[in-house]
Amino acid sequence: AVKLKLVLLIILLSFIALVYLIPQTGVKTRISQAFYDVEMYFSGESKNTSVGLRFDMWQGAIKLIIDKPLTGWGREGYHEGMQALANQGEVTAFAVENHAHNDFLDSFARRGLLGLLTLLMLYLVPLHLFSNYLASPNMELRAVATAGALLPVAFIDFGLSQAFLEHNSGVMIYAFWLVVLWGCLRSVEKKEAA
Repeated sequence: AVKLKLVLLIILLSFIALVYLIPQTGVKTRISQAFYDVEMYFSGESKNTSVGLRFDMWQGAIKLIIDKPLTGWGREGYHEGMQALANQGEVTAFAVENHAHNDFLDSFARRGLLGLLTLLMLYLVPLHLFSNYLASPNMELRAVATAGALLPVAFIDFGLSQAFLEHNSGVMIYAFWLVVLWGCLRSVEKKEAA
């Protein structure tokens, strides 16, 4: 079992290295660009890069959270708060016209602590429910549970640099697949019990 895990780890790391090294994937170029964007932001040369604008939006959202941590600013209030920060030169105009590009910061800034806790429950409750089946001896049940557990994990990951649940498509995809995967899991569980 240890040898198999080691072989799988080597294969995974080799695949990652290959994807990075093949120029046609664009991964190496994108990673280099991200480091350059970070350098430009922290040197003060430019906030107008992909990473710099995200840092700017996050900084603005954090300032709004500090001002109203319990209640949040609401949808319109968020825009007004960001506009006030832009007027003071603390964030760019781009930050005013966009969400925070982070589900957690966006939810916390707009809906306060209750909004953040609700978002966490939306991810962690399904993750917990599916995780209860990850050690099942039934491989079909374990496979569906793995897919179900990966759904909130993926949305948590995506949500670090994009507010997916601020978009109708993000909400619909998450809700649809959550229902489908839970239905599949329950179906496999009932079939096993029969």
